[in-house]
Amino acid sequence: SLISIRFLSDKLYDKIDNGFIKKEVFIHEISDHLTSLKNAKSKFEFTKNEAYRLSHGDNDGLPAIAIDDYQSVLVIQCSSLAGEFLLPFVIESIKLTDERLIFERSTGQIRKLENLPERTRWIREPENKDHTFEINCNFALLNMNFYLNKAQKTGLFLDQRSNLTYLANIIKNYKINSCLDICSYAGSWSSIAA
Repeated sequence: SLISIRFLSDKLYDKIDNGFIKKEVFIHEISDHLTSLKNAKSKFEFTKNEAYRLSHGDNDGLPAIAIDDYQSVLVIQCSSLAGEFLLPFVIESIKLTDERLIFERSTGQIRKLENLPERTRWIREPENKDHTFEINCNFALLNMNFYLNKAQKTGLFLDQRSNLTYLANIIKNYKINSCLDICSYAGSWSSIAA
């Protein structure tokens, strides 16, 4: 990708000694950072019982790492070489504080540009080996199902929450009786419209 500089949390720089940071310290700091993200995002009411994005990558201090919280499973996407470096540490950090399932869905054009292989795999898999990859979650007033191994990116487009709520209000306030849904992926737009 064209991004040549990535930033980590400022707190990490205090832990660097002589140009190095110990692996255990790095993992602990990322774990603390993830806890801070979760606490900050818990101020949004929907995070209590709906799917939401825990980490938006660079914007949340974890370059090239997106983490979606679907309540029953965390889905991680690593989108570049910077993320490849961080991913093992992020995974270890999550394992320290969270017992839920962890699934990786690292695919896409940016990975191809950086000559990185695509990965779709369980990191912490279900005890039931017959698990179907199907996830059920609440999202933007909807109860939705999708398949982790077949979804685009990390599953649902969680950044569309406000737009879906806005659509629901438009339909209700303007008493719209019909609409055309073309290529809207998992059906959330159709479901809101219905």
